[in-house]
Amino acid sequence: MATTWTHLLARPVVRPLIGTAVRPNHLTTLRLLTGIAACVGLALGTRAGMWWGGGLWLVSAFLDRADGELARIGNMMSAGGHRYDYFADVSVNTAFFVAIGFGLRNTWLGAWSIPLGLLSAASILLASIFAE
Repeated sequence: MATTWTHLLARPVVRPLIGTAVRPNHLTTLRLLTGIAACVGLALGTRAGMWWGGGLWLVSAFLDRADGELARIGNMMSAGGHRYDYFADVSVNTAFFVAIGFGLRNTWLGAWSIPLGLLSAASILLASIFAE
């Protein structure tokens, strides 16, 4: 059952894209780009960077759901598309924790934030690999 905000929004948003030139891999690429931009913002460690990074992260999270939804309802699923989506997701989700670690370096965590971010990223990477 679809219960997250991304589940509830994705289907009605991507439904108009069926029959157009937009493909799930286009959304995956946009997810990858917005995720990287979010990580850059978060890594800056500034107030504005955190706000922009957080907002772009929400967009990226939505696009992560939207690409799969478009593939399912548009009957555009493929092994290559699944692989691209998987690598994009693992890359962005791993980089997210590295970026947060760098972004928090000037907080009370100090120098500990970077190794903690790297440890979290490694954990996410391993969990993603083992879950697949």
